[in-house]
Parts: sequence; C-alpha cells; structure tokens
Amino acid sequence: MPVIDVTGRLVGSVKYVKHGAPAAVAGPADPDEDLDTAFARALTEREPQIDRELAEDLISQGFLKVTGAGAMDNDLYLLAGQIAVADEDAVRLSSSVDELAVERGNWI
Repeated sequence: MPVIDVTGRLVGSVKYVKHGAPAAVAGPADPDEDLDTAFARALTEREPQIDRELAEDLISQGFLKVTGAGAMDNDLYLLAGQIAVADEDAVRLSSSVDELAVERGNWI
C-alpha cells in the first residue's frame, strides 16, 4: 500500500505494521558495547531498528515501517499519530517525509 506525505509526495509502501504496546520498553543501551557485540546485535535485533529512545516511543504508540520509494532509499518509521487517513487506496500522513525516522544503516 502506498504511503503519501502531507505534501503529496510518495514516501514508499507499507512494509510492516506494529500495534502499540504501552507496557513494552526497549531496555537500556550499553555504552561499553564492543564492535563484535554490536554487529551480532544488529544481525539479530527485531523491529524497530532505530535509536533506542525513539524505538521506545514507536513500540509504545505503534508504528508503520515504510520501504523507501527509491531504490537506494532507506526504510522509514512513522508513529501511528503521524497517519492522517488510511483507506483501501493509500496511507496519507499528517507530516512530511522529512519528519519521519530513518532506519539506521545496515552493516551488510
């Protein structure tokens, strides 16, 4: 399903939908994590793959993961509250693509 921002720009298409879980937390980050551990975590970590603070908001409120519209575009995350209208044709946002969270870069 296509995702369109508030300006009418095609953002991409819905890849993943997650309903909110207010009691869930992402857990504390480990500032002493070494490169090997970080790499292993990146390969096995579940959604959302984003900074921990924003991940907690996404998990709590619910989110959509959107595949970028271009071949080289990163996937994006948007909070359920950023959706203006969702119908059988498209998801229309109340914010611009610049306000969406970009998935952190993959290592592979």
